[in-house]
Amino acid sequence: MDTNLSTRLNKYISESGICSRREADRY
Repeated sequence: MDTNLSTRLNKYISESGICSRREADRY
């Protein structure tokens, strides 16, 4: 996975919440 994408995903997860964090855990 790209580092940029990872950072963006992390930010998105933080703003979204725990629910999104679970989905992100899949990737």
